[in-house]
Amino acid sequence: MNDAPIRSDTMMHSTPANRPAWIWLLPAVLLIPACYAWIDRPLALFFHARSDSGPVHLAQMLTTLGAAGWWISGAALLYLVWRWLRPSRNRRAAGFVAVAVAVGAGLAELLEKPLGRARPRLLFEDGSYGFAPLHFLPHYDSFPSSHAAGALAAATAIALVLPVRWRWQRIAVLTIGAGIAFTRVVITAHFLGDALAGGAMGCATVLACHWLAKRRGWL
Repeated sequence: MNDAPIRSDTMMHSTPANRPAWIWLLPAVLLIPACYAWIDRPLALFFHARSDSGPVHLAQMLTTLGAAGWWISGAALLYLVWRWLRPSRNRRAAGFVAVAVAVGAGLAELLEKPLGRARPRLLFEDGSYGFAPLHFLPHYDSFPSSHAAGALAAATAIALVLPVRWRWQRIAVLTIGAGIAFTRVVITAHFLGDALAGGAMGCATVLACHWLAKRRGWL
């Protein structure tokens, strides 16, 4: 079986050294402090007051798509199929997606508890807002959002392995990933700043994994 790496004309050429890819993350990162100071609380209260509305119910159905486990399992299954049952060099792309999403979402998951940011539900219950680092209290695990990290990590990884000529498809995948990440804000599971931080972390981690994979010849 041909084990040659996937040709460059079938891969997206974004890497951490590709400046445009990283520039897109800067607005989200720079907006996080503003969210904490001025946007997070009123936006959470806005959606909380509309918790029985149609858009919120729709977001509650879609938000499960941000769970990294779905994307890791699906990509890992494709890798096994293309490795053993129907050999294809595309298994490398599937393996990359599985590993990159696991790293991106896993990093956010590791940081949530130690950083200790109060979830929106505590704001609604008793007005609690802020951080309690290293206290590991219940419902103090909002920042960064691991669901948002998983959604954007999956979207970024898939976009990176799609053919270059599929420009609009890659844009659509990233847009869907951002929309899934935003559902965490709509259902008030996380503040907007939490989703931005998780999403940026997921994207950045996948870009770093892609750069490493290309450099080592794995893709």
